[in-house]
Amino acid sequence: MATAEDIQKLKGLLELEMARRGVGPAQLARGLAHMGVEADAQEVARRLAAPDLDKTFLLQCFEAAGAPTLHLDF
Repeated sequence: MATAEDIQKLKGLLELEMARRGVGPAQLARGLAHMGVEADAQEVARRLAAPDLDKTFLLQCFEAAGAPTLHLDF
């Protein structure tokens, strides 16, 4: 089960991927719309800032940002 700390780490990874790819909330919202997830840029930003972020939405955001695969090195 993912802890709040795990979710925060994943949110940080998403922010890094978005910055690296030059993807902002509006572009992320468009990518999500192509996947059938309806959310405008403000809704995306609000949901990503929420402390109880939905894990499914977070994974959808990675895909919409162009990072469907993460390689983690521990």
